[in-house]
Amino acid sequence: MQNLYWKASGSKTRSLIERPFESQSSFQEYLFNNQDLLEDVFVIHRQVSGGPCEGIPDMVGVDQDGRVCLIALQDRAVSTEMLPKALGYGLWVETNPDTVRSFWLECEDKPECVQADLSDMEIRIVVVAPDFGPDVLRLAPKVGYPIEWVRVRRFAFEENDFLLVERIEEGDKAGQGTTNGLVVYEREFYESAHGKEAADRFFKGVSAIEEVVKNQGWDLEKTLSRRRAAFRHGGRACFGVGWTNNHSCNTYAKVPKAFAETIKVQGWEDKGYSDHWNQQYYRSPAPDDPDVEALVPVLEAAYMNVSGS
Repeated sequence: MQNLYWKASGSKTRSLIERPFESQSSFQEYLFNNQDLLEDVFVIHRQVSGGPCEGIPDMVGVDQDGRVCLIALQDRAVSTEMLPKALGYGLWVETNPDTVRSFWLECEDKPECVQADLSDMEIRIVVVAPDFGPDVLRLAPKVGYPIEWVRVRRFAFEENDFLLVERIEEGDKAGQGTTNGLVVYEREFYESAHGKEAADRFFKGVSAIEEVVKNQGWDLEKTLSRRRAAFRHGGRACFGVGWTNNHSCNTYAKVPKAFAETIKVQGWEDKGYSDHWNQQYYRSPAPDDPDVEALVPVLEAAYMNVSGS
């Protein structure tokens, strides 16, 4: 049994009471209104709970890699019964691509800097629940689609919510191969998609940031995906390098907008702020030899912002 305590400075320790969601629909409503819990997913369609569309996931979204995200929610522990449902969701996208395209085209408030490639849909399934049965993760690779499992538990004190969020990801690990025909994001992938010279610049930027992370002693994990490299703390991206088109990249950092508006980075071009993704973009005028040292204050601010240090 897990117990969650809250110790505020100068006050006594308080035990927080778990407050489960009342129903499947209330859980969906909560996540839809707090999409930052999903980190990099923008919801473009929300299924009405108990509606007539059998076989469609609770929510459909896109992420910063332009992938189609199929979000399945459950207000109780997930069993292996979820696995054929997840497979069905993936097959639904492959057999109904025009429906997904219509969701995207009808969405009025599209996020900045997202290039959803809906002509060649890459599928990402996200299952969100308070817990997962013992055999679910073991059997999940047999589904054949990448699945991320997000454990969400809500605790409360008076009118305040405290959320315990744990991400258990499969695939998309830096330097890690995958099975079942899933994409492997290594140098060969980027050279094929963007060309050798552009891939070299991408990895130079990633390596330069990696050196800063090492020198600063930050406990971060590097992950690679279709359109970006991310340095993560507890599963959440702090900063990284992302593709803007086939041949150029930006460095991004998850910093508050107020901070981004007040700091100037010498030698780097300001490429704007994304209000949806809560991140600032910069571009080096010398991508073959980026002066990442000038970015250290921004990277440090992003690390502190995400880690809470």
